[in-house]
Parts: sequence; structure tokens; C-alpha cells
Amino acid sequence: MSTLTRIVRLVCVAIAAVVALALTAYLTVNLVGLVSATAKRAELSTQLTARIATEVPTSQERAQDFARDIDAPPTHHWVAQQCGFSSDDAGWMVQNYRQVCSLESVHVWKVATEGEARTLLGDHVQTGTRPFTIDACQRYQVADSLGAQDAFSDSQLALTYLGPAAEGSRWCEPTDRRYQQRRSVVGEIPVLDDTQGWLVAVQSDKLVDEDLGCLHWSVIFCDNPFGNAPAWGRPPG
Repeated sequence: MSTLTRIVRLVCVAIAAVVALALTAYLTVNLVGLVSATAKRAELSTQLTARIATEVPTSQERAQDFARDIDAPPTHHWVAQQCGFSSDDAGWMVQNYRQVCSLESVHVWKVATEGEARTLLGDHVQTGTRPFTIDACQRYQVADSLGAQDAFSDSQLALTYLGPAAEGSRWCEPTDRRYQQRRSVVGEIPVLDDTQGWLVAVQSDKLVDEDLGCLHWSVIFCDNPFGNAPAWGRPPG
């Protein structure tokens, strides 16, 4: 065997060893990440269950206090946990994922028009203001008498007129959707008639904002350890 042949063979062996080592490291890191994610999911589910049990009475009381001031009984009311994912980014690169969940105490009233919704709300919305409108969703500015509604607050009240689907996307509908997944906590989440207008009051209270880290199946990019399936808490009782 010539010297050149031996050198080529040694180089090939070295390259194969490096590739095998890199592949082993890649699989090990991600398999460890999967195991950690499974444990994290169980831990987060337990945490959510405890938070839900604590928050449900207070959240329901806040929502019911508001609903009692509306001069009509709600058509539907329920409590749900709403969960989704956010990320911490550096430029356009995701550094890690987070699961963010809130408890939503929801009351809805069937209305014929936006004007009827506005009349029902009375002085619970700021006078002289127009609702923020995107497609079929019109979000009202809550009156100061109901407390400051800071977008970054852990507790918020949102008042929305949800128009018929013919008026555009009903992205604000408080039901289970792709990017805002929900699970029932008290009562059943109804299917709201999309030919109908609705006045929607949502008392939202933060449950968790949890760092999930990353998986690296795509090597250089950060993948969500939970995929698109959040951890969920168990309803009380």
C-alpha cells in the first residue's frame, strides 16, 4: 500500500470519526433536551393546577362584579385557561421559548349591533372614544372607574364587540384557536354563532410565564421544546 493511499485512508477514518462524534453529540444533546422537556411539562402542569385553584375564585368574582352591572343576563359565561408561546429574541434569532398562560373569566351577551353592545356597556367605557377596530373586532377603552388597564398588568379586563364573521376575521373570539389555545376550567367553552354579534367581557389574570429553553434539532436554530402543545393545568375539583 502506497504512502498516499494510507494517508487518504487515515483522513477518511478521521473524517468519519469526527462526523460520528458530532452526530452522537447532536443526538445526545437533543435527547437530553427531550427528557428535560418532559419533566418540565409535568412540573409546569402541576404549577398551573395550583395557580388555577388559587386564582379561579378571585377571577370569577371580578368578572361577576362587572357582569352584574350590565342590564341584561349574559348569554354564556365560562372560565378557561388560555396558553400560548412567546420567545426571547436577539435580532431575528430566537434565544429561548416561553409558555405564557392566563386564566380567563368570560361573559358574553348576544347583541344585534355594535350600538346595542355600546348601550349595554354604558359608562363602563370611556366616553368620547372610538373602539380600536380590526376586522370584526372592536375593542373598547375601559372606563377609569374600573381600574387602569395596563397592557403589561397581570390582571386585565377587556371589553370587545365581536361582529359577524361577514365583517372580517374574528381573531379576538375567546375560544380555542391555533395561536391562542384554551381549555375549559369552569363550564363549557361554547361555539359562538359566527352570523351573530356578541359583546364579550374577559377578565384575564396571568397564571405563568415560564422559560422553556430550546431544542436544537435544526442545529443553529432554537426549536420549541414543547412543540405546539402547551402544558395544561387540571380544573379544580
